[in-house]
Amino acid sequence: MRGLLLSGAAFAALACGATATAQEVVLEEVVVTAQKRTENLQDVPIAVSAVGAERVEQLHATRLADLTAVAPNFSVEKANGTVYIRGVGGGGRNIGFGGRAGVYLDGVYIGQAAALSQSLLDIEHVEVLRGPQGHLFGRNTVSGAANIITRAPAAEFGGEVTLGAGNLEYRSLGLRADLPIVEDKVLAKLSVGLEKRDGYTRNLFDNNRVIGSLDSQSYRGAVRLLPNEKVTVDVSADYMRDKSFRGGPESVSSLTGAGLVDPLAPNAYEVNTNTPRFKHVETGGGAVNVNYEQDDGSTITSITAYRTSKSAVQADNDYTPIDFLHTLYEDEFRQLSQELRIASSDESRLRYVAGVFLLSEEADTKRVAAWGAAAVGLGLGLAPNSSTPSSAGIRTTSYALFGSLDYDLTERLTVNLGGRYTIEQRKLRYDLDGSNSGLVGIATLKGFKDEDEENRFSPSIGVTFKANDDLNLYAKYSTGFKSGGWNVDFLNRNQVKDLNGDGRADFAFDTETVQSYEIGAKAELFERRVRLNAAVFAADYDDYQINRFVQFPGGITVIQLSNAAKVETKGVEVSFEAAPIRNLLLTLDAAYMDATFDDFKGGGPGGADASGNELPFSPKWSGTASAQYRFDLPSLGSELTLFGQYAYRAKTYAGQENQDNQRLGERKLLNARATFTHLGTGLSVSVWGSNITDQDYLTNRTADFLGTKFVERGEPQTYGLEVTARF
Repeated sequence: MRGLLLSGAAFAALACGATATAQEVVLEEVVVTAQKRTENLQDVPIAVSAVGAERVEQLHATRLADLTAVAPNFSVEKANGTVYIRGVGGGGRNIGFGGRAGVYLDGVYIGQAAALSQSLLDIEHVEVLRGPQGHLFGRNTVSGAANIITRAPAAEFGGEVTLGAGNLEYRSLGLRADLPIVEDKVLAKLSVGLEKRDGYTRNLFDNNRVIGSLDSQSYRGAVRLLPNEKVTVDVSADYMRDKSFRGGPESVSSLTGAGLVDPLAPNAYEVNTNTPRFKHVETGGGAVNVNYEQDDGSTITSITAYRTSKSAVQADNDYTPIDFLHTLYEDEFRQLSQELRIASSDESRLRYVAGVFLLSEEADTKRVAAWGAAAVGLGLGLAPNSSTPSSAGIRTTSYALFGSLDYDLTERLTVNLGGRYTIEQRKLRYDLDGSNSGLVGIATLKGFKDEDEENRFSPSIGVTFKANDDLNLYAKYSTGFKSGGWNVDFLNRNQVKDLNGDGRADFAFDTETVQSYEIGAKAELFERRVRLNAAVFAADYDDYQINRFVQFPGGITVIQLSNAAKVETKGVEVSFEAAPIRNLLLTLDAAYMDATFDDFKGGGPGGADASGNELPFSPKWSGTASAQYRFDLPSLGSELTLFGQYAYRAKTYAGQENQDNQRLGERKLLNARATFTHLGTGLSVSVWGSNITDQDYLTNRTADFLGTKFVERGEPQTYGLEVTARF
């Protein structure tokens, strides 16, 4: 168990990336918990990347949504609010359709509404696991997982205060304090983060700049109890209130989709809408993590956690200063989870992890589509100043047994086995009132109920070959599943019937499954001055959950969320890190990926066959290169650290139809940071810049409910100054 406490020290050293003495320059060991045990990253037979706290700071990342170029084939798409790993991601804008990449905070699952807003305040590192993680992490990890590991309280009193300012009226405050209460027995810490910024898109209607604005408060506290040498108890709590509007749509057509520009807001970074837009997220939770090290070296771990999140989003669906239509979306999640596991000692020939997991989740949504005074002008039989409300609740109970086993057949050859058996029960309550929707045809449901239960086994098997002390080779087969559910959006009257004759309402969909194959190599070269990891992968997704055009009996055609496709992804990933000379650290992440619909009838324009099309937001090529150099300034008792990063992403599409008006162009972003630190006082001054070349790039291109075409733009050039005082 004490090995777990050493991971913090390992990542503290990783801040500089390498250890340098007069005799040697070596890369630091990286410790991860990707397999629910502490291991050297090079020994883990998984494609995993670890992003230390210093790299997060260098990128000026304050939310998970900011970490979009830190690992091969990993991106965070703000356009649809989900994480993409190896080309697969996405989710729904409603509680019945979850994401495909799991997000965790200290091993505790975070629901979809709060995942991207999760604060990176006072973290130790972020682990990005690529490929299905079903055997250890369970449902909704068919593409991978991201685990945010927070920093543990330190044994000595200390901390830091950071003040920041920048363009767009940016200002920030950060506070971190370690507060030992009883020496070596009771340790505590407290962290606070505040951030505000004006937006970068101007609303011509009222001259505000909401889109692109930041307004968040984050708080995190923890207490570590060390009653004896064998027991560690970590009690933690966090709360965040985020009113940021990090990105939003700009219309590029008339209301009905005609033309190439919005005549009411013809320029980039401009909108003209009368309805106030906002995105509010409030999330928090607490956890108790108990570790007990037994006499045989094995460790028993219990994680009890409760999390809650609320979100409210208001959208102007007509994108005009005229009151046609606006919608309010309100979601709330509450979950209670318990994990109990045992992990063997790392010293034996047979190593294992075995455990049980329980989850109870409640998800509720309320939505109101409000037809304004001008709605009668749409010619759809809509009554002015009327509304279409809906509400739904989904209750999920999940039980799972999981385990993994590593057995050394020889000193060099190890077999890796894993599996998870899951029982999941889901219940739905749904109300929808489409009586005022006219020819739009929204359905009416009153007190509709449905339920579903499924049992799933998610196995994995692999082998690891230790060619020598510095080279590990592995091959792995893994599986996973994404839960079925219900599309509780504003549904057409035909979608709530059983027109396809399967015995369930047509807005229900079944489970999606994946089988993945991967081979990889992890090497440390030139006396640990170079670290080179590579992986080749292929994955097959069956019953892929996605929207497509469906024609029902009688010639009725609707857009239906269903298990409509088969998807195939394959690619190559390379991660390179080098410390060629003292104080210099170089990194390179590069990836090639081919993610396509192997079978997708009805997914193209007007219901055409979309088989062979690329998955949305899945560029074939992507990569990131960075350099960091530290200048020692002994005459000043100081040091100067320079950091630069270049991130590239090839063109891709924002929609499954792969049309030209969905194309997203190349992305080439340059970020940098310079930090001057006085070693005696710990005082440091930093200047930073993101998107230094001010590239105008798109993160989304699509159409809304009424046919209005819109785009979402990435952040323009931002820069700022930070001053940190340590105590």
